[in-house]
Amino acid sequence: MMMRGLPKRNATICSKLRLTLVLGIFQLYSFVTIFISHQDELMKNKVAAAMPIGQILAKAAIDKPVEPSKQTPSSFLPLSNSTNNDTENDGGSDSFSACIMWMDDNHRLEEWLAYHYYLLKLRYVVLNIDPWSRTSPKAIIDRWNDRNNKFNINMTIVTMRDSEYVEDYAGEMETIEKRKSVPSKNRVKYLYHKKRQKLFFKSCSNHLIHQNKSWTSYIDTDEFLTFEDSSQKMEEPGYVLHKLNEIKKQLPPDTHVNDIGNSCLVVDRRKYCAKESSTEEINELFSPSLDNTIGGIVPEGFMNSSIDSTDDDHKAIVGRFDTLRYKYLTKGLDGRPKSFIDLSQRNPKLYVQDQNKTNPNKWTSHKVMHSLCRAGGRHRLGKFERMARGEKFIVNHYLGSFESFSFRNDARGGVRASLWKERATETEGEVSQAIRPWLRGFVELVGGPNVASYLLQDAGKFTDDYDVISRINDYNSTYDYKKIQKRKE
Repeated sequence: MMMRGLPKRNATICSKLRLTLVLGIFQLYSFVTIFISHQDELMKNKVAAAMPIGQILAKAAIDKPVEPSKQTPSSFLPLSNSTNNDTENDGGSDSFSACIMWMDDNHRLEEWLAYHYYLLKLRYVVLNIDPWSRTSPKAIIDRWNDRNNKFNINMTIVTMRDSEYVEDYAGEMETIEKRKSVPSKNRVKYLYHKKRQKLFFKSCSNHLIHQNKSWTSYIDTDEFLTFEDSSQKMEEPGYVLHKLNEIKKQLPPDTHVNDIGNSCLVVDRRKYCAKESSTEEINELFSPSLDNTIGGIVPEGFMNSSIDSTDDDHKAIVGRFDTLRYKYLTKGLDGRPKSFIDLSQRNPKLYVQDQNKTNPNKWTSHKVMHSLCRAGGRHRLGKFERMARGEKFIVNHYLGSFESFSFRNDARGGVRASLWKERATETEGEVSQAIRPWLRGFVELVGGPNVASYLLQDAGKFTDDYDVISRINDYNSTYDYKKIQKRKE
C-alpha cells in the first residue's frame, strides 16, 4: 500500500516544484525587463543631455508655453472645414515633402515648418545638418515628430549628414582644415558648400522616391511659397497641394512620359526688406473683423496674447515671425526662381537614377533638376502652363532682421553684413500682406492657440550665448557688394 502511494506523493511534489520553477522564471523575467527598460531610459536621458543645443533666450516678455493638454477648449477646436485629419499616414500624393539645408536656423525653422504644414500640407522633411553648425535642431525635431501622437499632426522629420552622401568626406574636411590660415579659405569652403548642396538634393530626392513621396520643396528656411494677389487662398489648409493635384488630374494621359507634363514647377521670388511696420499696423493683426465673425491674424491666446496685452507685447510676438513682421517689398524679382518637383512621376525618377537623356547629372540650387525643369518649361502643354500661372504662385524671400540674418557663420563670409546693410531699407513702398492669414488657419488646424504656441515656442529665439552687438563690427567690412555684382554681370 505504501509502495503504491509513493508515486502519487512524488507526482504532487514534482508538480509543486514545476509550479515554483515557473513562477521563479516569470519573476526573473519581469525583473530583467524592468531593469533593461530603466537602463534604456537612463541612456536616452544621457544622449539628450549630450546634444549641443543651447538654452533659448526669451527676448520677448512672454512666458514659454508648456506642453499643452490634448484637451482643448471648445472655442479653440478646429473649424469643421479645417479639421486636421492626419490621424493616419497619408500616401505620397496626399502630402508635400521637403529637402532643407539646415545651419543654425532654429529661429526660422519652426515658422517655416508651421506655415508650409498649413498651406502645402507638408508632412515629411529631410534636414541636412551643416557640418559647421553650432546648434542642434533636435528639440524642434522631437517636438514636431510628436511620436506619442498627442496632437495628431502626423509630421515626420529625419536628418541627413554630409558623410552619408559626399564621397571622401573625410578628405574634403581635411582639405578645408589645412586651408584655415590661407586667405582664400572661405572660397574653398564656399565651393564645397555648392558641391554638397547639389549632392544633398540628389540624395534627398532619392530617399523620398523610396518613401513613395510626390511633390517636394527645395526652398530655404527664409523662403515661403505663397501667392501674389489674394489672401483668400490662405483660408484653405493644404491649398497648394490640392491645386497641383487638381491640375495634374486634368492633363491628358501619358503626359508623364515626356516633357509636356507638370513634374517641375518653377516659381519666381520676391524679396522683402527689413523695414518695420508701425505700432498701429502691428496692433491691427490682433483685432477681429468688425462683425467679430473672423478672429485676428494673431488669435487671442496665442503666445499668451489677450485683450490686456500691451503694444510691446504685440510687437514682441509679431517680431518673432518674418511673415507677420515684414510687408515691404524690394522692387523687381529676386534673382533666379526656385523649383518644386513631383517625384512620383517618371522623368524625375529617371533623373535621380542618371537615366534622363538630356544632361542627367546637372543639379543646381535653384532649378534643382536643371535639365528636366528647362525641358518642361520649353515643351509643357499650354493648358498646364496657363493653369499654373493662373494661381500666381510666388516665393517670398525674407531678408529678416540683422540679428536673424547674421546669426550663422556660413560659407559666404563677409558678404552677409554688407548684403544686409545694402538691402535693409531697399523699397519703393510696395507692400503685400497676402501671406499673413496663415497663422490664424494654422492655429485652427492644429487644435487651438495652446497647441500652436507649443509647436512654435522657439520661433524667433536665439541661443543665450549669441551677442548681436559684436556682429555690428561686420558693417566695417571693406567688401563692396555693388562692385562684385557688376563684375558678375
